[in-house]
Amino acid sequence: MLQIFCHQVLIFFNIISLTATQADISEFFDSHCESRCNFLEEHLNSKTKASFPTGCSTVCANLLIDDSTDISQDKMTLLFKNIKVLYGSLHVYRTNYTSGRFLAGLKVIECDSNGVFMWDENQNMIEIGMTSLTTCFCNFDVNYNSNMKWMNLPNLRNFSSINSNSTQRQIEMVIYSMPSNFCISIQEISNFIQNSNLYMGDLPKTFCPITSDFISGEKVCQFGIDATTLRNMTSNCVRVSGNITIEAGDEEFVYKLKSMKYLFGSLKIFNVNLTQVDFLSSLEYVVTLDNKPAIEMLSNHFVLNFTLPSIKRVRSTIQEWLYFALIEDELEAFIFKQPNVCSPFTDIYGRTVLYSTQIAGVHCEDKVPNVPSRNFPTSGRDNSAFSLHGCFQTIIFMIFVHFIC
Repeated sequence: MLQIFCHQVLIFFNIISLTATQADISEFFDSHCESRCNFLEEHLNSKTKASFPTGCSTVCANLLIDDSTDISQDKMTLLFKNIKVLYGSLHVYRTNYTSGRFLAGLKVIECDSNGVFMWDENQNMIEIGMTSLTTCFCNFDVNYNSNMKWMNLPNLRNFSSINSNSTQRQIEMVIYSMPSNFCISIQEISNFIQNSNLYMGDLPKTFCPITSDFISGEKVCQFGIDATTLRNMTSNCVRVSGNITIEAGDEEFVYKLKSMKYLFGSLKIFNVNLTQVDFLSSLEYVVTLDNKPAIEMLSNHFVLNFTLPSIKRVRSTIQEWLYFALIEDELEAFIFKQPNVCSPFTDIYGRTVLYSTQIAGVHCEDKVPNVPSRNFPTSGRDNSAFSLHGCFQTIIFMIFVHFIC
């Protein structure tokens, strides 16, 4: 009940945020659009659509498309056919549409600090379907769409402003309370993880089925489908999905992971007869959706060094993205001296640890207090605290409004 209540309060707060002072809206709009290309109506419906600047490719608007939007999908497509860039915000809420393809021509959406890209409680919607969207400089929120199967945002790869003189800021992505068959594609997550200012909090529980052997010219391999053991896995895989286990008997095949740049899943190295783990030299990005560490090193008594020289960004459901247990003292001492292994990923301020390495129950940053951190933009909220924290902030705000009004 608390989660549902908090969700409703957060929606209310987001709607309020869209009605920021007219002065703030005007300043943002004036700096990005000609006045004839502004849409200042609160709702988009059959009565207000006549005010929409259909002749403009760049439009400034806080678009609220909701259950009062009595316009068919076909007519919405005609209404938006010329728009390529939207400055303001986009909130699609409780509509009866089956897809957001009426916005398929939109390439860029850029918000001010109050704006959102938000799709929630659209019970008939199967996908967002904005296939031309490349840039979203807005906080990103998709939730409670009970029939949505996937987002279908294959070209969304930039979460920074398209204006070179714009101030960079952190962007948060949360996707939650979606149906059990909802998934995120390897193409989407490959694009998202490369953005240093994007923090992906809540995400779907599964990756979508992979339908191509190559993404952006890079070979894709599915561990557990294409091959069930490292012995049977092909070489030169750049993007690998699945939960990989390396154990005794696999030592001569670890070279097959030397080309791996992306790992979508997890890697467990258990009881191997190796003195060093140097076959992950190309690994740059790791994304796991499971509630466990992305990489585990367990009972490897012969391993004396472990390196990740190329690692850039990770996304994990839990804080301990890299976990070591039952290892030798020599390896433990070696890891503490490896910044690319031991350094935690922190928020943009360097104050909150998001993802860390754990060795025998101890976090690296606790064992080596001065270990340098890697900034990873976020608000500093962990997944478990997200709803409750936001809920209490909103309640305080509403109490304040109640008393001053």
